[in-house]
Amino acid sequence: MKLKSILKAAWVVVAGAFFTACASEEFKEVTELSLQRCLEPQNLSARVDASTGDNVTFGWNVNKDADAYNLVVYNDEAMSHEVLNVNVEPGDVPYTVHLTADEKYYFKVQALSDSRQPSLWAVYDGNVKTYAVKDNLFLEVLDRSETSITLQWSKEVTDFKEVTHIEAAPVKGGKRIEKELSETDASAASATIDGLAPSTEYQVTLFYYSASRGTVDAWTKAEKGSATVITTSDELKTAVVTGGDYYLAYSEEPYSMSTAKPVASLSIKGELGADGSKPVVAGKIELTADLTESGANLYFENIKFDGNAGSRIVEHTGGSPVIGRIDFVNCEITNFLAGFFYGNQNDVIKIGTLKFDSCDMYGIAGSGGDAVDIRKTTEIDEIAFVNNTMYPYVVPYRCFRCHQDRAYRFRKQYGQEHRHDRRWQQPRYLRHPCPARYDSEEQSVPVRGRRQDR
Repeated sequence: MKLKSILKAAWVVVAGAFFTACASEEFKEVTELSLQRCLEPQNLSARVDASTGDNVTFGWNVNKDADAYNLVVYNDEAMSHEVLNVNVEPGDVPYTVHLTADEKYYFKVQALSDSRQPSLWAVYDGNVKTYAVKDNLFLEVLDRSETSITLQWSKEVTDFKEVTHIEAAPVKGGKRIEKELSETDASAASATIDGLAPSTEYQVTLFYYSASRGTVDAWTKAEKGSATVITTSDELKTAVVTGGDYYLAYSEEPYSMSTAKPVASLSIKGELGADGSKPVVAGKIELTADLTESGANLYFENIKFDGNAGSRIVEHTGGSPVIGRIDFVNCEITNFLAGFFYGNQNDVIKIGTLKFDSCDMYGIAGSGGDAVDIRKTTEIDEIAFVNNTMYPYVVPYRCFRCHQDRAYRFRKQYGQEHRHDRRWQQPRYLRHPCPARYDSEEQSVPVRGRRQDR
């Protein structure tokens, strides 16, 4: 029994010594690994320079076992189309490269060594999106025709050649026209965009990929067609009292129309100058018994009307003409005391539509009544203001004033809708104010009513 105990104790001592020796060997401190393959790069990152939009800095952790890193950049998610394949020295990490704007990029990195096998590829999770950031090149119109606009831009910055295309977008909607710019266009800092529609306002933008480098609004010239060309004031006065279709040639000298009293349908389109200047016509239009054609239309485009301190550009001064519509398109209306229309006759005048479209209205004194001033037996189905700019206005100047004695509907400013009826005991006329400056979008004013003197 005693012998067994002694043997058991001896065995425990031997076993303890064996495990102690094993533990000492197993947990010996290791200060250097002997690897056959480089460690895979960790913590991949990508950052776009906000000041340029297309400089990207790629980063990852640098390990001392790598002699270089292979950076490969793709512009497709499948990572099949390389745009960059470069070996980067450890001291050059993080590594910045210039890429194309408006692209999504994907990349991977592999560690390289002269004494070991390359690491496994480390693939960036996600993508990096570049964008374009460029200085304004101050786009200008050099010339225009019925179907084209010629532009130029500044050469005062070193990167003026960094332009990719021009886009012309019709302001009122329609087909956008795009022109890719050639190296010749970029070097000349000038290009012509073709395929445009006549008598159309375009917003023309110069681009470097998605970055706008300048924008300008420009109208194409009106289509001359078979219209009779007017070159003198006498020809203009004759045209007004004859009626017909006319094209008013551009001139640095103003035309004198005085008080025009149309007798029939009349269309006059002005020829725009290269810079968009309009021929100037001094005078106003009176609607009288001379206008005998029922349903006649009066159309004026690309003309600067100078009122010479007259009352309004259109006035009803007698007779009962029936007019289909009166249109002013891309005109300037200036130097009138009150503004745009006056009806204060006992004779009934009927107008289907009175429309001012894309006009600049300025230099109105704000005296002698309101801009559109309907006081007596006048019937206008619709007054439409579309994309006009009116400035400045003088208190108590008003845009619209309409006397009435029966129900009608009046829709005008700020989306408000007004209904007036005798039952509501409203005043005998409505005045609608104008702000100091008013840039109108499309607004129509159906107005139909009469007033008997009380």
